[in-house]
Amino acid sequence: MKISVCFKKRPIFHQELAEGEIDVISVVNPKIYVHDCKYKVDGVTKTIENTEFKFDNAFSEFETNEELYFYQVRPILDLIFNQGIVTIFAYGQTGSGKTYTMNGIQGIAVKDLFERGINYWENHQRNFTVTVSMYEIYGGKVYDLLNDHNELKLREDKSNTIQIAGLKEQFVDNDDQILDLIK
Repeated sequence: MKISVCFKKRPIFHQELAEGEIDVISVVNPKIYVHDCKYKVDGVTKTIENTEFKFDNAFSEFETNEELYFYQVRPILDLIFNQGIVTIFAYGQTGSGKTYTMNGIQGIAVKDLFERGINYWENHQRNFTVTVSMYEIYGGKVYDLLNDHNELKLREDKSNTIQIAGLKEQFVDNDDQILDLIK
C-alpha cells in the first residue's frame, strides 16, 4: 500500500487580482515554495521568507489537470484491475482549488477506466460490474452524496476495516452514467 501526495496550484482568479491579492506560491516539481512578506526586526525593512514543502509531485497553474491525471493518477489505476483499491481525494481550505482540480480529472479518469476495464476483462475473459458510491466528509461528519445527503456512520468490522454503514451503491453500465451521477 502506498500513499502518494501531490500538490496542484490553481491559477489566481481575475477578481482576486482586482482585489489586490498577490501570488505567493512558486512550484518547482516536486517542491512548492510559499513566499511570506515580513518585516525585519527594525520594523521598517521588508523581506521575504521562503518556506519549502516537498511532495511526490507538484503541478503549477500552467500545467493542466490532464497532465496531473496522466502523471499522477493513471499509473496507479492498474491496481483496480488486480483487486486493489485506488482512492483519490482533494484536501484544502475553501477556495483552494479542490473542485477546480477534481472537475478536470474526473471525466478523464472515468472514461479511461471504462475503456481500459473493458479491454482488460475481455482479454482475461471475465465479466465485471461497476458500482459507484460517493460520500463527503464535512465538519467531521460523513454524508452520502447519492442518497439525499443523508448522514452516515463509520463502523469498524471484525477485520478492523472501516466501513461506511448505509452508503448507497449505484450500478452503472457506462462512463456517461458515472459522469451524470457526479453532476
